[in-house]
Amino acid sequence: MSVLLVFALICDSNTVSAEGSAVAKIQNLMAQEKWDEALELSRETLKADPERADIYVALTQIHAERNEWIPGLEAAKKAVELDPKNADAHFHYGRLLLNYGLATEALEQFETTQELDPDYPANIQLMLAQAYREEGMTLEEEAAYQRACEEKSIKDVMSLGVNRKTALRWLDQADAYFMYGDDPFY
Repeated sequence: MSVLLVFALICDSNTVSAEGSAVAKIQNLMAQEKWDEALELSRETLKADPERADIYVALTQIHAERNEWIPGLEAAKKAVELDPKNADAHFHYGRLLLNYGLATEALEQFETTQELDPDYPANIQLMLAQAYREEGMTLEEEAAYQRACEEKSIKDVMSLGVNRKTALRWLDQADAYFMYGDDPFY
């Protein structure tokens, strides 16, 4: 009986390890900007296990980098459906919704991100501020920018000797570059 239990635990830990390694490989390919390879590995992983929310989150990012907004939105929606408690899934879904001009829906996703993970990185505040701005909610926009100012990333930029407004502009530009790449329109 105990031998079977040990065998089951070993098998289970190998499954977790294999799942983790797929995500690590995909993230590594993404870090190297090998989008086609990351896309292919994501698809292969989902064929084997179509219930992997973490892989759908990666797909969301891959499609965004390839300017494939509809497939990105579909992957993000699927990630949220599979794992409604996944803050990354809500954040990336919100980013794509905001990019697509759906600020109200994006706000819902960003607010859910914050509820799930109050310590989510600083860029959530910048995304919230952008969504509030697009919705004409100036008080909320200013509050989100203020919260973002309290975050380390903005303080780090300000340590270069620039004022708050310039630091926010630089971070907005960096974020836009992350979302849109070299597209001259942005």
